[in-house]
Amino acid sequence: MTSFYLEFFKSHPDPMWIYDLETLAFLDVNDAAVALYGYSEAEFRAMTIRDIRPEEDNATLDAQLANVPAGLYRTGPWRHRHKDGSVVLVEAAAHSITYQDRPARLVRIHDVSELIAARQETAAVSSRLAQALENVSEAFYTLDTAWRFTFANRAAIKLLGRTFEELQGKVAWAEFPQSLGSTFERELRRAVEINEAVTFVDYYPSFAKWFDTRAYPTADGIAIFFRDVTGQRAEQMHLHLLETAIARLNDIVVLSATEGDSADPLERRIIYVNDAFVGRTGYAREEIVGHSSRSLSGPKTDPAEIARIRAAIRENRVVRSELLRYSKSGEEYWVDLEITPIADETGRYTRWITVERDITERRKFDEARRVSEERFRLIARATSDIVWDWDFGTGKMWRSEGMQTVFGYDPATLAEGANSWSEAIHRDDRERVLGKLHAAIDGTANDWSDEYRFIRADGTAAEVADRGFIIRDNAGKPLRMVGSMVDVTDRRKLEAQLRQSQRLEAVGQLTGGVAHDFNNLLTVIIGNAEMLSERLAETPTLRALADMTGQAAERGADLTNRLLAFARRQPLDPRAVNIAALISGMDGLMRRTLGEQYDIEFVRGGGLWEALIDAPQLENAVLNLCINARDAMPTGGHLTIETANAHLDAEYAAQHSDVTPGQYVMIAVSDTGTGMDHDTIVRAFEPFFTTKETGRGSGLGLSMVYGFVKQSRGHIKLYSELGHGTTVKLYLPRAPANADRATVTARRTAGPGGAESILLVEDDDLVRAHVSGLLESLGYRVTAVENGQQGVEALMSQQAFDLLFTDVVMPGGIGGRQLADTAKLLRPDLPVLFTSGYTENAIVHHGRLDPGVHLLQKPYRRQDLAAKVRAVLDEKTLTGKA
Repeated sequence: MTSFYLEFFKSHPDPMWIYDLETLAFLDVNDAAVALYGYSEAEFRAMTIRDIRPEEDNATLDAQLANVPAGLYRTGPWRHRHKDGSVVLVEAAAHSITYQDRPARLVRIHDVSELIAARQETAAVSSRLAQALENVSEAFYTLDTAWRFTFANRAAIKLLGRTFEELQGKVAWAEFPQSLGSTFERELRRAVEINEAVTFVDYYPSFAKWFDTRAYPTADGIAIFFRDVTGQRAEQMHLHLLETAIARLNDIVVLSATEGDSADPLERRIIYVNDAFVGRTGYAREEIVGHSSRSLSGPKTDPAEIARIRAAIRENRVVRSELLRYSKSGEEYWVDLEITPIADETGRYTRWITVERDITERRKFDEARRVSEERFRLIARATSDIVWDWDFGTGKMWRSEGMQTVFGYDPATLAEGANSWSEAIHRDDRERVLGKLHAAIDGTANDWSDEYRFIRADGTAAEVADRGFIIRDNAGKPLRMVGSMVDVTDRRKLEAQLRQSQRLEAVGQLTGGVAHDFNNLLTVIIGNAEMLSERLAETPTLRALADMTGQAAERGADLTNRLLAFARRQPLDPRAVNIAALISGMDGLMRRTLGEQYDIEFVRGGGLWEALIDAPQLENAVLNLCINARDAMPTGGHLTIETANAHLDAEYAAQHSDVTPGQYVMIAVSDTGTGMDHDTIVRAFEPFFTTKETGRGSGLGLSMVYGFVKQSRGHIKLYSELGHGTTVKLYLPRAPANADRATVTARRTAGPGGAESILLVEDDDLVRAHVSGLLESLGYRVTAVENGQQGVEALMSQQAFDLLFTDVVMPGGIGGRQLADTAKLLRPDLPVLFTSGYTENAIVHHGRLDPGVHLLQKPYRRQDLAAKVRAVLDEKTLTGKA
């Protein structure tokens, strides 16, 4: 045996030894064997395995050794002797080995003395129990769940007058039909129904005897004890009276009697009361003894309970009740009473003993608890929160009705434990929420709170805020937890909308703060760049620089306009627009913009309504969507533009707070590009957010479209699936029948001039000089002034003017709006054209140009100026009015 196995052998906790197969001498023992038997290791080595057994057992040992099986085998039990002479019972596991070059056997010993003693004791107890049941003086028998006899002792067989062989397997009601409908049958069935033991005394006419019966429901039937109390009943009841009076000195004890079978049970004559009765009720003995107990009842005593007690007394049954009583002074008090009938020597019930225990304080506590719990339930029903109560002792969790009204779960069908709640937590949040919860419960915290996603019964996810308070005992052990769960999905959406609104406001304020002056500068830069480009036509290098300057200025103007669009602060001129005509008019522009590798398909809905929209801004929005679609299909693809009528109902509007129910014209732009993942979709409309590489996009395209549609009182919806493409749907409000109609025409590439006289009012010196030069280059006669006051003075002069062209925002107290109002008074037929880099609320309200207002938004190119001035002048000529 190697040193490792030897060390394992020596240190093994079970007693072990090795003995020689030829001499049967011990070759080695471990420490556990020395401890068990008391012999030293040297003493063991001087012994054989015969010496460890009583002499009379060695014959059995020889027989066993002669038939040793191969390999590992078990044997026993054996009797072994301790050194002190005591005997221990053991079982052994043995295996043949070679030890010190000799055939030997390794034996592991297991002390089974206590196990065998326990088995023997169990067998003895079972035997004694069977013998006791057989010889018990009371009749005892058992019935199975089908009411068939399964056992009967000698007393039961004698009482029933049948042998057990005659009763075994027979149905009790069939063998003793007289018991049908009796108290015996009713009580046995009641015991099975409530699964509780019942005790009752009843008279059995078929035996002409009174029996005290005890019935105990079991897993496989019911066990019944019968005791004949016919001759002893009166004595026992009187003894019971005496024992009860002694054992319950603090309780009220009343002995009452009646005469005649027809007397009302509640008119019994009281023949004895104890001191507790006198002290609790306030009646003296002489005031109650000889009278009935009816005076103890009052107006609030439950008549139904009185009727139940009366019925039990008439049937001579023991009855127990909780009843409202009244003292002599009228004070209410509650008692837990037990009324026991007592028979005389003839078997007639003429006495009743009533024992009453005062439970007034307990009833007050119960009522207070009931009121508290009722308030708790009412509060739970009144609030929109889901109130819950988790009992750690039972593991049960109660939830209020909000589980159904808010999340669609019927509380009555939910499992009582907490699993039905935890399993509905979103799987991505579950581990975090439960970890934090159990850390609070297992620690010393008194409360817990968290926010997480909770799966409704319909499978959708709700955002919830949950908070609970931990109730602990004096030792800090958690007993229960009460809390509430609130659906904050709508609140979080509103908060997100508020943050979005705040961002819009911040962007609008930032943009508006710089737009006026910045667009003034860009107007000059763009205009001068155009003029330089024309005059440097013969110098390509310098012309390229001029073109580059103009392009950069236009990009700056476009950036400012996009920010204003996102912030919903661009001036819009919504009119009734034929969407089909507008989209058709963009066909050539879109095909040139996208290129030949893109297929463009138009799907036009029939009977398309007109939309109330700013046509030029809508063209820009659709063009932006097409450019975005192109960028999502770098190798080419299919672009679909679809138009249709749509109705957004109240249910849809309830799910989208910025939507007004009604009729809309829908434009959908769909591509077969790369699509977007969830995180990208969530941020798609944010300003400056882009997935394109640096230099290929400002991140304002979709945000501009979003702001424009929202400012137009429309709705935008984005659908996308990664790898399958994207669809953006614009819902534009349907135009009313009386709306002004816009004429959709091709964009002008040049604007004609004229010879009319124009009053130009512009506070910025550079812009004033630049615009004055542009107008004069177009053939117009220009009178330029620098503020509103000078503009009023010019209008009051005798000089003739065909057009007032004024900036909106000017210093000095007279802005463009006030100047135009003055012009209407002084020269009613004079048309007004406003210009501004940022209009604020002077001529734009709720994001829309005031009716009849003409506006040229800064910065603008010469052709835009020429076209707008000519259009306003021509409108006067056509209509005969400004």
